[in-house]
Amino acid sequence: MKLLTLTLSLSMASLTIAQTTWYDIATPTNKKLLAIDFASEQVGYIVGEDSTMLKSTDGGLNWNQVNYSGITFYPGGEDILNVKFVSEQIGYVTTGPYGGLFKTTDGGSNWTALTAAGTICYNQAFYFSSEGNGFYGGSGCFQGEAIDQMSGGTFSSTTINSPSSLASDYVRDIDFRGNLGMAVSASRFLRSTDGGANWDTLSSGTMNPLTSIKIINDTLVYAGYIDESSSFGLMKSVDAGLTWGTETSMATFYYPDYHDVISADNGYLYSCGGSDFVTTGLIFEDKGQGWWYYDVDQTIYGMTNYKDSIVFGVGDSGYVVTNIDPQSLSINSNHENVELKVYPNPTESICFFEFSGINESTTLQLFDLQGRLIRSYSTMPYQISMQDLPDGVYIIHIEGDSFSTSERLIKKGGF
Repeated sequence: MKLLTLTLSLSMASLTIAQTTWYDIATPTNKKLLAIDFASEQVGYIVGEDSTMLKSTDGGLNWNQVNYSGITFYPGGEDILNVKFVSEQIGYVTTGPYGGLFKTTDGGSNWTALTAAGTICYNQAFYFSSEGNGFYGGSGCFQGEAIDQMSGGTFSSTTINSPSSLASDYVRDIDFRGNLGMAVSASRFLRSTDGGANWDTLSSGTMNPLTSIKIINDTLVYAGYIDESSSFGLMKSVDAGLTWGTETSMATFYYPDYHDVISADNGYLYSCGGSDFVTTGLIFEDKGQGWWYYDVDQTIYGMTNYKDSIVFGVGDSGYVVTNIDPQSLSINSNHENVELKVYPNPTESICFFEFSGINESTTLQLFDLQGRLIRSYSTMPYQISMQDLPDGVYIIHIEGDSFSTSERLIKKGGF
């Protein structure tokens, strides 16, 4: 895998920031992977073309095919387009581009088709805040955008003002922040300020088909698109989706397609895609110091994160990439009676330990995510200071004569 390091020149000086390393994760498929979601820190799901569904139970280190039942496909619509799990057992997927919405209550083994309130033929988008509560979007068979709301497990239709007359203008992505809802179809934005009951339609003002939407805060919203007019960065709104411009700080002459946009729990922003000008994929990252980009081995179509700062992307040819050393992904104890509590986590300064099931001499080591030993204690301390360490994710490793256990620890100043 190649890492593209950029240098920004300003007034004859060079400004560089810490670069992210992206690590490849092996998968048992070469199919195009379209979406990824983690139900918890250990359990994750990936979906993609030709009915592909993968599952991890060790934090994304290993992925296995899911032998599921109950999902039906129509000819020409054999892909699983989107996935969202609200718990380790309860999740939703859409199939298509014309197909349906399905729900599982047993961790992906068995699925049941859900029936929308209206007629939704083309579908892809959904947003679920909890089991039985969310939104499902697409388009009618011979009409444009349609969004249904699910409340308590029951669907009802919402009102879209001036929907398109084209079935190809199906809703591709939906996001919410409080009562503010944003969605995208091929050529338009849909915006709700009443929790999704009513939607206004706004022209995107561009020839580029929209792909994704992410509400960052009360005013900032980003949207991705397929580039067809030599555009530069993500589309950007600073007035909660009312008007739109371009994130020019992302500009590259690759003119990339932006397939997804996410905000990690630590506030970092990510987007992903590919370009006709390169044979590799692209990942964009903003750590609060401006956007930087990296090339990775394949075009990336979907991204997600868990536990504050661990990010995954999925793409062509069964490709999975993450920003954490794979050796640090699956962290478990080999002694079932040992319990370790680390708090506060994240920490700004002092970190405390409480543990039980330990009745022998122990040592504690602190590693960074590159596996470098930061500190070592010959006896188990009750607290350590992180005040002089840079913000980031660390690994606490405790070992005795008959056991070992590890835990991730986040240092985050001013949280």
